[in-house]
Amino acid sequence: MHFDESALAWHYDTWHWLLENFGGIEAMRKRRLILPTHEYFPVQAGHDHDSALRLFQHLKELMGMKDWPCRLEQITEDEKVKAARKDGLIGEWSSNGPAGWFAADIDGEVVIAYQERQLENPVHLTATLVHELCHYLLRLRVRSHPPTGWADHEMHTDVMCSFMGFGVFVCNAVFDFQQWGDHNVTGWSWSRQGYLSESEHAYALALFCELTRTDPEKAAAYLKPNPLNYFGLAVDDLEASREQIAVLEKAVPLAADLPPILSVETEADGDPVIEKEPLENITFTFAEVSALGPEKPWYQPIWNFYYRLAEAQTGTTWHEMELAALDSLQPNLQAAALAIRFSLRFDGEGLQGAIIPEPDLDLTACEQMLERTIAAYEVLGDELRVRFLRSLHPEIRTHFEAIEKARTGGDIEEFFSPLDQDETWRGLEEIWLKGLRSIVLRSPRTLVHPA
Repeated sequence: MHFDESALAWHYDTWHWLLENFGGIEAMRKRRLILPTHEYFPVQAGHDHDSALRLFQHLKELMGMKDWPCRLEQITEDEKVKAARKDGLIGEWSSNGPAGWFAADIDGEVVIAYQERQLENPVHLTATLVHELCHYLLRLRVRSHPPTGWADHEMHTDVMCSFMGFGVFVCNAVFDFQQWGDHNVTGWSWSRQGYLSESEHAYALALFCELTRTDPEKAAAYLKPNPLNYFGLAVDDLEASREQIAVLEKAVPLAADLPPILSVETEADGDPVIEKEPLENITFTFAEVSALGPEKPWYQPIWNFYYRLAEAQTGTTWHEMELAALDSLQPNLQAAALAIRFSLRFDGEGLQGAIIPEPDLDLTACEQMLERTIAAYEVLGDELRVRFLRSLHPEIRTHFEAIEKARTGGDIEEFFSPLDQDETWRGLEEIWLKGLRSIVLRSPRTLVHPA
């Protein structure tokens, strides 16, 4: 398995929820995989607002929204967006500027906007407009609450793009923008990562192909190299996921006469309150460690424990909560958690995503977490991994400098991180697994928490 199991469980739950709300597997199999070809886009391309309007109307037709009232606007300067935010239309503003946003004013009029610069890249413009139209779909057609609550509605919208057949577009565009949102408004700004990673978008695209019985090669032919790699892994992994796929295929559509519940993208409609689990309830006992088996996913209970512990911490960012959780652990358990954390992030995000796991993390925070990870592998006796990680220190600084230069110079499409060394890292996996098994299986008492 090349993807994080907890992330995949979230994806399968989300797809089941979408299938329930949008007609089940029969309706799903009527959807087409939309490709960037003349067959699907006979509309005339251009670099002005009229061409964007033609594309917008065509996308609405492809998505079955031809007659849905909606106004498309172009964002041409920061002041306009700032004014909209002042009027309550926009929740937050990115320093790099949003690529697009969705809003519904107090009179019910729906407005979707895009940045003027997006006219230069029709793939990115298409991905942005599809994402915002998916907000509109979810707002008016969903009749049940999602499995993880509305706090994840941006990620649900990301999945919806693939669910509607546009997975190739979002896979190819995710490198270039990052989403932000507040209630019923969303925006995407230039960044390496969005709410879903390239690997998660690729998995969603593979799942679409599986459920609609579409030949994966049709999608693969139009993917950029990085998402193509993840897509191939996802297609392979789906071979071992027949049970989960069978559950999706049996999803029962909700009754058509149930009323929609969205406006639930606002707090007023009652987002479920997420209460932190009491720290004293989160333990990892000698009996639990002793029961771990020798094969994958033998380390999953350790990861589940660590994730729960981090969720229960105080902090304004996930990074702060992780640091607090790590600080509460004794050395061997901390080392095991860090090693598992890094490996799972690598499986899902590649080496770059493992070292820079959150878009907002700065150079100092990434270096500090890397140092903790290096110390973990020292505890595990993995000298090869330690030397390799230490060699990446200057590459992290180069990464931050290079991506800033690419953004400033408008060359973000050509950016290649010096941290993209996945194959080198993958070759070391058996070494760390051997060391970690030794700690966990031969000395289980050293992992008990609390001590």
